Amino acid sequence: MSYEKLRESLFAALDGLKDGTIDVARSKAMSDISQTIINSAKVELDFQSQTKRLVRSDFFAAPEALEAPMNSITKTTHGVIESNGNSTVHRMK
Repeated sequence: MSYEKLRESLFAALDGLKDGTIDVARSKAMSDISQTIINSAKVELDFQSQTKRLVRSDFFAAPEALEAPMNSITKTTHGVIESNGNSTVHRMK
């Protein structure tokens, strides 16, 4: 289930509660299941954040493209600073 489908389902349940076509017990069960799905997605995001890696997810759409890491070498009076993606190395003369 995607994020959009989950939202649609939850809003449909809310509308059903308002117009009386869904009872409170059923909407509570939907809410509980939805919270479990959301918590699972949060774990995916936390994992990606901690490992600095993208993970395939059925809940979140994959980005179209990722920017290539920027590599640079900067000379300083005391040495060189090399940047490669998320890491930076300072080399002294």
